[in-house]
Amino acid sequence: MKNALAIVVLLAAGCGQAGVGSEHQVTAPAVVGTQAPSAKAWPLAGLTLSTVDFTCRLPVLDFTSPGISDAFIEFPAATFTPAGVGGWHYDWAVGRWLPVARRDASPDGRRYAIARGRSLSPPSPTRIHIVDAATGADIRVASMPDNGEYGVIDFTSSGVTVIPVGQDGAPEAGVWTLNPDTGTLTKTSDGYYQPPVGEWIGVVDPRDPNHQFSHSTGVPVAQPDRIDRRGATGETTTWMYKPGWWLYWFAFGGSPLLLVEASRGTSDYEYFLVSGPGRSTRLAGYSGPELSPYRDLVFTTGMADEHGIWLSGAASIYLVRRDGSILLVAGHGGVPAGACA
Repeated sequence: MKNALAIVVLLAAGCGQAGVGSEHQVTAPAVVGTQAPSAKAWPLAGLTLSTVDFTCRLPVLDFTSPGISDAFIEFPAATFTPAGVGGWHYDWAVGRWLPVARRDASPDGRRYAIARGRSLSPPSPTRIHIVDAATGADIRVASMPDNGEYGVIDFTSSGVTVIPVGQDGAPEAGVWTLNPDTGTLTKTSDGYYQPPVGEWIGVVDPRDPNHQFSHSTGVPVAQPDRIDRRGATGETTTWMYKPGWWLYWFAFGGSPLLLVEASRGTSDYEYFLVSGPGRSTRLAGYSGPELSPYRDLVFTTGMADEHGIWLSGAASIYLVRRDGSILLVAGHGGVPAGACA
């Protein structure tokens, strides 16, 4: 189930990428203007280590030594302490590391869902396990209707969302919902998975002649150049459109606000705070060999909580606050794996 796991980890809550199948399912609005960033640059933190004014422990996945290990960074001292449990996400509700991404845990943190058991020889279908997060014991198990490969994509108050996953790790059409209380499995769509209302959707806009591509699966895949927000009634509103750039984002907690990275090729990067449709402020950026305090920022991994958005660097941790300030808060790298509490 490595491919399914990769998809699940990629879609961790709070971060943004193309909505599953969005380039096939989401059409461009009739009028979408290119949103020029504000001419005003936001004040930025320097290279010096900042000391935060609160106390908490940030769960992280440590990639600085061989393999992946779980750990905590304690603030305000920024002390690094290995945990050595082997989890992917720290669940504060039960005080345990879980073997799944945050989206695979129930909203209250008491259960999680995981896909296991698929085999080609002898044939055995994927089974979706609903697990007690406190004990690790199965609560119930449901088998998928065929021998295809499936992965868990979300666990919400409406149930567990399951999708088929291709051999290259890409999501495929078809959406199932598992009732975690009864074990009933229902196919809810023949199309691609779409995020719930109030969430963000990455779109590959067909009007852009200069898409950026990812080659991570061995096949070029166009990446989103537009970010839409799905409203309560299902309508979508474009918040940012930047042709020729790859847009990746994290959503702050609370009222809608986005931190967006725009990249072009492997040398041009810009960072924006986006507060509404067409309203963006450029925070930082660099191009080519230009020296920048933000070259260490690995924007694809992060976690939003009440303090802001925690982002990983190759050898450091950053905290971005709602006012757009970017703080270097720890001199040890790691992927945030839970809220700092």
